Amino acid sequence: MSYKIEWIIPNRILYLYSYGHSTVTDGEQMMQDAFNLVESSNKSLNYLVHNIIDARHVTQNDMGVNDIRRIFSEQKGRATHPGWTVIITPSPIMRFFGSIALQFMGMRGRQVASVEESMKILIGSDDNLPTYTELMALYEKVYGQIQLEVSESQQ
Repeated sequence: MSYKIEWIIPNRILYLYSYGHSTVTDGEQMMQDAFNLVESSNKSLNYLVHNIIDARHVTQNDMGVNDIRRIFSEQKGRATHPGWTVIITPSPIMRFFGSIALQFMGMRGRQVASVEESMKILIGSDDNLPTYTELMALYEKVYGQIQLEVSESQQ
């Protein structure tokens, strides 16, 4: 498995970290796990649930446009309080694929090259989120834990 999923803010911002060789099976499982986690979150809260998909550390990607469309279409309509989905990747081609997938699902989304950009988009679209500095501190804590887990799993 070449991904990790954690809440940056429980029931509000889900962080999907993808790394290494990303296969179609990984993409399918990651999206299934993410939607299951969102569905099991506290639905009594009336907040948007945002997603950050961080693909900066993917070294090889086996998914094509049709795979991405199919994976996202299988999950279409499952989101209970859909917020923004922000895809982080330095690759213009992957940003293009991400754009197609988000359009296909009718989701609000953006593709960016950095975590900082992703946080600014979310803060600009949701008045109920913490400040940029607070949100970045929460992200750094989650990212640090994920990096530790990934490092330990590769030893």
